[in-house]
Amino acid sequence: MKYTCIIIRDKRVSNSSFNNYLNKDPNIEVSGTFTSATEAIRSIDLNDKPDFIFVDIQDPSVETIDALTRLKRYTKALVFISSDKAQHQQVTDDNTIHLIPLPIKSKQQYDEILKEIRMDIATNTFICMTVKLKKGSNEFTSCYFDDITYIESEGNYLHIHTDNNTYSLLSSLLDIEEQVKYRTDLVRIHKSFVISIHAIEYFIKPLSVKIRGLKIPVPVGRSYQKKYHEAVKHRKIQLDQLSDK
Repeated sequence: MKYTCIIIRDKRVSNSSFNNYLNKDPNIEVSGTFTSATEAIRSIDLNDKPDFIFVDIQDPSVETIDALTRLKRYTKALVFISSDKAQHQQVTDDNTIHLIPLPIKSKQQYDEILKEIRMDIATNTFICMTVKLKKGSNEFTSCYFDDITYIESEGNYLHIHTDNNTYSLLSSLLDIEEQVKYRTDLVRIHKSFVISIHAIEYFIKPLSVKIRGLKIPVPVGRSYQKKYHEAVKHRKIQLDQLSDK
């Protein structure tokens, strides 16, 4: 499997030991190199996120760590590359960010680091579950988080909907929320619904959304409104742009 990535590096960064290995890695395709988070974000399609964003900012005056961490929602794995021990501490305080400390002393070390990050992507890409089949038996299966349009709670069961399938399992929305807590595209908006912001077809005033595959709009519960507004801000911009065309 080939992984896509973009690189953000400041102008004073030379060819580091990591970059030397990355450039020779046949499993990674570099789709762009940028000098700031803002520049990179403009180029990213939220429906086609890069697998990795490698951040190689050694000059703290270019952009702060806090500014760079907003990149998390634009990739499956945000990876900081740094030889600065103070920066290491700031990054490792956030367990949703990966750190590659420089220097990389061997290809074996490079391979081990990338393998760990790939495994983390796999963990956060799939949802594994035991589903209830109509004939009464159970079956262990999985689906991509990216394929989910919405998740509906009904009694003791959850129904996980994609464009092509529905999976029913004995579970709760609290369990699902724990699995998707680091994802910004799946958000709980109602006591019975977790939705994908990419499946929003349109917004209905005062505060409801029409989800692809669901016949009736879903109202946004009061206790979920803050996270909802944070999650859908960019989706609203996308839909506004489509409606203007």
